[in-house]
Amino acid sequence: MTPKHQKNFISKVITMHSLGSKGQNVPQRIAIPMANAVEVLRVADILFFKSDSNYTHIHLQDGRHIIASMTLKLFEDHLKGGDFLRVHNRYLVNGKYISSYLQGVNKIKLICQKQIPVSRNKKTVLQDYLRSFMIQTS
Repeated sequence: MTPKHQKNFISKVITMHSLGSKGQNVPQRIAIPMANAVEVLRVADILFFKSDSNYTHIHLQDGRHIIASMTLKLFEDHLKGGDFLRVHNRYLVNGKYISSYLQGVNKIKLICQKQIPVSRNKKTVLQDYLRSFMIQTS
């Protein structure tokens, strides 16, 4: 399947949506075309996406990881308005699974103990996201 056809395919398969934190429609499930099947994933089960050129590694909460022959940008566009943050050129992270932000080394730590780098130009995106639910002191 060519990337153009994959984009059209994935657009047609996503049918279940919910309102994201910014009031936009966010898919609850996505379907990933594979060589011999179509893998249907709950978006809530995705920890993070990692880019590998024109492929994307999808890491799931249950420890599995799937390789999709789609770009990270395609996933980023489909998951706009939800809790997914592009924190690095190679990473798209589900904010619900961030356990801490390690400011000294500029990395986030996920609940699975995986550390993801945060690029300098994406740092404000992460900080704004964290500020949106941070307890304010007076």
